Amino acid sequence: MKAVREKSLALSTIDLLFKAVETRERSSDFALVFHLKRSPDIESLRLGALSARNLFPTTGSYLNGKVWSRCEHSEEGIELVSRNETETVATVEESLSRQMDLRHQLPVQQLAIMICGKVILVTRFHHVAADGFSAALWLQHQLSVARGLLAPVLSARPYQQAILRRHSAPVRQSKFAFGKPSSGLWTTKASVGLVRRWSTFDIAVADLRKLTRAKGLSYNDLLATCALEVFAEWNQKKEHDQRIGLWLPVNIRQKGSSRFGNGTSRIRLFRRYSSNDSIVEKCLEVRRQIRWSLKHGEWSVPDRPFFTRLPLSIGGPILRTYLNRPGVDMATGVFTHVEKWSNAEDHAFDDLDRIESVGQLHKQHALSINAVTLRERTWFTFTYNAARLSSTDVQRLIDMYQVQIELARKEIA
Repeated sequence: MKAVREKSLALSTIDLLFKAVETRERSSDFALVFHLKRSPDIESLRLGALSARNLFPTTGSYLNGKVWSRCEHSEEGIELVSRNETETVATVEESLSRQMDLRHQLPVQQLAIMICGKVILVTRFHHVAADGFSAALWLQHQLSVARGLLAPVLSARPYQQAILRRHSAPVRQSKFAFGKPSSGLWTTKASVGLVRRWSTFDIAVADLRKLTRAKGLSYNDLLATCALEVFAEWNQKKEHDQRIGLWLPVNIRQKGSSRFGNGTSRIRLFRRYSSNDSIVEKCLEVRRQIRWSLKHGEWSVPDRPFFTRLPLSIGGPILRTYLNRPGVDMATGVFTHVEKWSNAEDHAFDDLDRIESVGQLHKQHALSINAVTLRERTWFTFTYNAARLSSTDVQRLIDMYQVQIELARKEIA
């Protein structure tokens, strides 16, 4: 395949971070699984995907070292299969277990599963190319073109990088952090390999949004607090350590910037309140920590650190060793929430019946809670390492989260 060398883009610092944590056994990727009540035909979906790859050219490129290069290729990046109800889960799991090689594969891969007249659209994003914000842009464009709401983009647009905020004097960790790293979530001792599985449920959100606003909180504050409470309760039941922390991704794009790419960093939250505090008091503490970390730049990413100037074969292992050094606080687990998935007037997602957001798992994270709110419902996907947590374990964790939501709904009403 012939690379068009003059059309290229170097990886950003965040891109390189995601590349560095990748191993032969573990891709840096996440996926969105759309259950569509009515779907465009496969050719319309392919036209929409082609248009999205042209509009966001990194997704129509291969990776040469540390550089994206547009290629003349015939790969569609979308596969069509037919399955029955009993085969669907295994088909999706198998598709997400394959290693992604960006030297020879597009960084956005799709699987369309035809089932009983409906379509399950599985879209896998390599994190070196995109974050969750960009994934929403890509899928919104694809479905808008496929449904005839937008004209397709027929030629590749120029490359662009996400424009990020900077901080003049960022802190390395929150002042609320414990004296040593947060406790891990209790799991079995097995840690070799990664079979990624997930389970999803949804809730109505209108009343919770209204109730939290009346208390001076956000809906996101409440959901994050419930995650902290579940991790604490789980570890307590297992008589495990109680230094509970939450890894919370945050969008650090400059205000008004909607450029495609990686514009997500992270802050960490800690369970520093008493178990006897009310849910409102707990949420206010979480809100206080979020504001402090955002103000003091815990999310800040270095502009061009030294490892970005080294060849990937040298800089990658150095960065991987640095990120995995003893004492790094990786928190107890991950929580993400995309609250504004699309504009109310956008109709690209009108026929979505269910959303599953399958998260990336770092080797130190056995569980990631990924939430997406669309209109009046929030879908929660619990992604887990099946070598460390069983499906029964995860169902118990889900039950505990649902109990926390109901307790909060009653308490703040």
